[in-house]
Amino acid sequence: MGDSRHFSIAINNRSGGKKNYAIFTAAPNVTPSVDGMWTSIIAVLRGVANGSGDAFFSVPKQVYAICGTRNSDMKAQFINEVLDRRQVSLGIVSSNGKLEPGTALEVEVSDGSPTFTTGTQPPPSGDEHAFCVRTRPGFTLEIAKEGNYILGVGGAPNKLEQKVSGSYAFFIPHPNVTYQIKPSNVFYIASVSGEVQARRITTPDLISSACVVDFDILQTDDIQVVHDANGQLVVQTVSIFDTFARFRR
Repeated sequence: MGDSRHFSIAINNRSGGKKNYAIFTAAPNVTPSVDGMWTSIIAVLRGVANGSGDAFFSVPKQVYAICGTRNSDMKAQFINEVLDRRQVSLGIVSSNGKLEPGTALEVEVSDGSPTFTTGTQPPPSGDEHAFCVRTRPGFTLEIAKEGNYILGVGGAPNKLEQKVSGSYAFFIPHPNVTYQIKPSNVFYIASVSGEVQARRITTPDLISSACVVDFDILQTDDIQVVHDANGQLVVQTVSIFDTFARFRR
């Protein structure tokens, strides 16, 4: 095992050419269900050499609740994102079977943008592996859509060695709803073109071409993805020390 605070993904490029790689997460499980969910690229590694290049993603396990506004125009290469964020704890079931609830937060709309309330917070009420967010009734769904309001899961800035996306996954919130949000431990690794940037919304084509890394199933924090000569991205579970030993051969 590596650093238990992070998921570690090393990439061994054996494809025959220099490559770029993107990482993004699967959508969280949200209750009640939402009309649409978007995920965005967390980070991009560029110019990974064939055979001898070192490529490494380190993704913090600590997640953050995020809310705010987001507007983008991919044709114009324009993304405008204003976020408020709060570190959260997820609900866990103790050895005696009792639920220790996760963080609960409230969202209000102020000056045309959702923000988390300050001061006294609601008592913890997140379900197992989840945190809880309640939206106040001071807006409508139509206002949320027109104002590009978002609510979801993100990471803290400067926690990765690469540029990172503030929002991992998000949806348009309804007013006066209590959401249980369960972040995913499933990540995707994709080989991408040079034009792809962090914070871009993922597409069905990108998701279908990516390698799935499910840390819950793999039961390890450290994995290697091999990009083979056939263009396939293949997951291998190895220690991080073995991974870098292979890189340096």
